[in-house]
Amino acid sequence: MRRIVFHPFLLAVAPILYLFVHNARRFALNPNELLLPIGLALVSTGLLLLIFALLLRNWAKAGIVVSWAVLLFFVYGHIFSALRLARARPGAFPLLLILLELLVLWLVIRARGNLSGLTTFMNAAATMVVLINLVTGLTGTALRNTLYATRSSHSLGHSVRPAVLSPRSPDIYYIILDTYIRSDYLKADYGTDNSGFLSYLTQNGFYVAIRARSNYAQTHLSLASSLNMTYLDSVVAEQGAESQDVTPLIRMIETSRVAEFLKAHGYRVVTYVSGYTGTELKDADVHLAPRLRFSEFSDVLLEATILPRLLGSWTGALRDELHRQTILYTLRTIPRAARGKQPSFVFAHVLCPHTPFVFDSFGNRPHITPYERVSETGTNQVVSRQQLQRWYQANYGPQVIYLSRLVQAAVKQILADASRPAIIVVQGDHGAGSIMTENADDPAQLPRRHAILDAIHLPGTDRLPLTAKHPEVDSGLRQAAGLYDSISPVNTFRVILNQYFDTSVALLPDRRYFSLLGRPYRLQLVTAPDRVP
Repeated sequence: MRRIVFHPFLLAVAPILYLFVHNARRFALNPNELLLPIGLALVSTGLLLLIFALLLRNWAKAGIVVSWAVLLFFVYGHIFSALRLARARPGAFPLLLILLELLVLWLVIRARGNLSGLTTFMNAAATMVVLINLVTGLTGTALRNTLYATRSSHSLGHSVRPAVLSPRSPDIYYIILDTYIRSDYLKADYGTDNSGFLSYLTQNGFYVAIRARSNYAQTHLSLASSLNMTYLDSVVAEQGAESQDVTPLIRMIETSRVAEFLKAHGYRVVTYVSGYTGTELKDADVHLAPRLRFSEFSDVLLEATILPRLLGSWTGALRDELHRQTILYTLRTIPRAARGKQPSFVFAHVLCPHTPFVFDSFGNRPHITPYERVSETGTNQVVSRQQLQRWYQANYGPQVIYLSRLVQAAVKQILADASRPAIIVVQGDHGAGSIMTENADDPAQLPRRHAILDAIHLPGTDRLPLTAKHPEVDSGLRQAAGLYDSISPVNTFRVILNQYFDTSVALLPDRRYFSLLGRPYRLQLVTAPDRVP
């Protein structure tokens, strides 16, 4: 222990473990996400240690220099962000870190003795840091799994016999296209006509709800609602309007009532990685992802280091390319996701046409100014509202056009190759966000934040009146046999389960709620009529 220098390796791993453990308590993170960053950290640390050992001709001194460099590498982003939040000028900060590293190097070179005592101390301290993270991670994961196990579940029926397509149960594809706005607003706000895509869908048995609106204006709220076929009143009451904790919503998504019901009826559940934390099904039988991807965990880890400041625009380009490849992987492989003896429920949250803009209308990489991120409070950190609108108006429409081609190709292959009938839902989680502001009462943004694409393919339901207006009963619940033009996601699976399984679940009123990004539970009921622009 007095001669072996291993503390630089442990200190290189510790920040990665800490970040993973800290977030794994709230979100379902795949441990495989640790492999690449830890591997790179260990290899880089080993090379650096070897270089300094050759220069200093002393492993102990080299270890101290490298450990200090590793710490500076991983804390740089945190300090840089803190300085920016404090409105301080961090321009001289990199120079300060370089001077600190040179100071440590100078002190180590001048130090006498073999520094074995300091090496032993640093080895022991680094070991304790790693062990604490490992133990905390294991206990936190166990607690989190217990919370999942005790989550209440409501039965919707026990028969395994499909109501229409006996004896073959249909495969079910639930494809969420993040921020895909409805066609009328798409044309009015972005000058983009997707009527060719919609015509293809209707000609191939889809019902396109021309007045569809999302129930919520944010992804986690919307998916938690649609995958559990319910409004979120009880969650809001429990969390409070000022809470920013989306953990309960993520739990509802990851262990949803829809997935539980279908698994109980013999379905295999398939989920795709999205790159957006908390939008995968935790208990899925199959998790699909490209080999190389850039997750939110990787993004946060990278931002904590000095690399984005060293690499500049290369970092953003790498993010965008991996994001682009994730979208292509999902839509090109989804037609094969349901193959097998069991019927499958395939869930894919596709983070597109949401920013970043990585496709033009022909599928090429557009050359545009990088999209600046929105802060947790819901305000844009760098650009003005006018700039954001111009970026959307120039790039959102082309991205929608190419995405529509990808989805059309996927749908065509599903319908052509499916070994059993296919239920396909292609749906936006909410509308576009080019005009998000701090003003929740802005009459311009409310209808646009809820107007969504909603296309549903229900095989064997030719008897349903696709354009019928369904009456409302005294209770206010729509008692519909099928689909209607103003359907909202909360009723999507209520209709599907009523049609294909022995259930009789009443449809809910189609309500809309708006909330700002930083206060998801501060919900405002939207009562204004949705007029065609």
